[in-house]
Amino acid sequence: MKNLRLLLMALLMIFLLSCSGSDDNNENTNPNPKQYKILLTGNAITNTCDVSTNSYAIKAEYTSDGVIIDSNTFNGSNNQSISDETTTGGTNLAVKLTLNNFDINNQNIGRGTGIQSVTIKVIDVETEEVLVNKTGIALFICTDSYYQADLTYNTETGVLSSNILRHDF
Repeated sequence: MKNLRLLLMALLMIFLLSCSGSDDNNENTNPNPKQYKILLTGNAITNTCDVSTNSYAIKAEYTSDGVIIDSNTFNGSNNQSISDETTTGGTNLAVKLTLNNFDINNQNIGRGTGIQSVTIKVIDVETEEVLVNKTGIALFICTDSYYQADLTYNTETGVLSSNILRHDF
């Protein structure tokens, strides 16, 4: 009986020592991934290109590592300031800004609408450091139309890339 008790105690000690909290294979998982705030501001306009129109529709789509995390559409009939923000983590943070009224087959649809004085900021939530402060973006529908802007920021390399889609009628 004494030998059985010693054997059970030895097995219990081996079991307890082998089950530490650090060997759960999650050592590389960060329980609090870095978070970034993406801010968008701009002025929606309905009177560009010597034309006044009655409405605008602007879509802002936010992605993190290729996955859409947020999307908002701004509709209106007067020139006005717009602003939007979202918070996310990830390596490749992207903003796609689109003039929804643009029609590649008809230059009169949406003509005169746009967004100007666009600023896009990426801010590290923890440190409040502004990592990106991209200004001066303008989209408009006219005889030469700039109708979509895609901006991607890589949080690991600090590289910002942008692509503005243009079409001439």
